[in-house]
Amino acid sequence: MKISQAIFFSILAVLVSCTPASAQLNANILGQVQMPPNSVLGNNQPVTGGLNAIPFSALSSALISAGPQTFPTNNTANALTLTTPNPTSVTYDTTPLAALFINQPAAPTTRAFLSGIWVQTNAATTDKGRGIGINNLGASDGLYIQNDGVGSTGFASLLTQLATTGVGGVIGTTLAGHTGLIVRQETTINPSAASATLLQVQADGSATEMLRLSSTGIAGQVGLIARLTGANATPIVILNPSLVNTFQVNNNGGIISGVNGGASGILLMNGSTSGSSSLSVNATGSLTIDGAAGLSVTKTVRAAGGAADCTLIFTKGLLTGGSC
Repeated sequence: MKISQAIFFSILAVLVSCTPASAQLNANILGQVQMPPNSVLGNNQPVTGGLNAIPFSALSSALISAGPQTFPTNNTANALTLTTPNPTSVTYDTTPLAALFINQPAAPTTRAFLSGIWVQTNAATTDKGRGIGINNLGASDGLYIQNDGVGSTGFASLLTQLATTGVGGVIGTTLAGHTGLIVRQETTINPSAASATLLQVQADGSATEMLRLSSTGIAGQVGLIARLTGANATPIVILNPSLVNTFQVNNNGGIISGVNGGASGILLMNGSTSGSSSLSVNATGSLTIDGAAGLSVTKTVRAAGGAADCTLIFTKGLLTGGSC
């Protein structure tokens, strides 16, 4: 049902004369107002289409006064279009200015699902429809989240029991120069960020795989590369329940391991020399491997000058068999 000319000019007269919108532009009148397809609302500019010459600020005030409204459904055009402001003042390098601004509540919310924007979507298959679509045509952020609240979370995704095969997040790349995800410490903003934890995977249940690297049928694939070039950098550390190092890999001493988190390591594989294959073992008491006490090593000694090779057996570092 469209607005008749008489009703339209009545509404316009009310708005121009600043008569309270709640008294004149009430829910009954708004029920007759249909936003035309592809309506465009500018910054205090007239609304295009059937509501020409009515400033958006006045119309929005009337809508608020009249209570919640639902724009008519259309299937062929955008129901509403807002234009992003584009001033050149440096003021807006630190001060937000938006086509649509939703202010914070008067007091902090105390209920889980009070939201500035709530979107429901329902697609028949994957990739068929999006609740929120962002088409980034420039070099800046498609989505920017700034956390100023103590204990705040920038992004949260929950897979409920209804989503039996859901995925919390997907990042796709299409070119070799793409990077799927970067998590970085913003030390240029605050040097104390250097001690921040960049990524935490928490599994307090019986997860068989906390982290999975998956590649199917790709020969020579590399699952993990740690590029830590600083002196004595340690890409891998394993802690025991007492939070004491039991195993670590660094770019100085190679692989170092301890017994039950002891302060002194008992196994050191020093790979600092190219081609080194030395293995040194230092321990007090018995060293048990695969349930058997002691470490037995068989060494074949290659003879020169045509002599026969010989085999030596070492147990706990002592020659216990063989001869040359």
